[in-house]
Amino acid sequence: MEIIFPLGITGYAPENERTDMADASLAFTDICETLAHADSRFELQGFVRASQGYGGNHDAAVFTRQPDDELIVLCNLYHPYVGFVINGQYADVPELKGFFTPIFTVLPAELLGTRLDADNPLSARAVSRLHPDEFGQMTYRQPEIVGDIVFHRWG
Repeated sequence: MEIIFPLGITGYAPENERTDMADASLAFTDICETLAHADSRFELQGFVRASQGYGGNHDAAVFTRQPDDELIVLCNLYHPYVGFVINGQYADVPELKGFFTPIFTVLPAELLGTRLDADNPLSARAVSRLHPDEFGQMTYRQPEIVGDIVFHRWG
């Protein structure tokens, strides 16, 4: 999947250039709760929200998945992108994709795990529309993969 991320994806663009995703954030919560009721293999442990003090540019829903996996669903706060993490690694979870579309674009693990490299056309195009302030944060924080930008999984 090739994608060009919109300005503001990191949350570091000027406030007047960011998108208000309040409705999508509510939809994310509803979808995650519906998922937990619809499929007994996924037990919702709770939500971790950027607005509640941990920072970042995404909300997260934490699930346990039978038998022993931890599943985290990440939702970007500025654009309707969702990604899955299983046991600390980006993953594709096809049986969950339908819960989140058409409201969200579910980003594949392959894209989220793509190394950021100016010589890699896929990653170079993905970030080509970011705001200069976002590039400044990238220079400072040194993200390694596309997922680091979309979901602030950087150190």
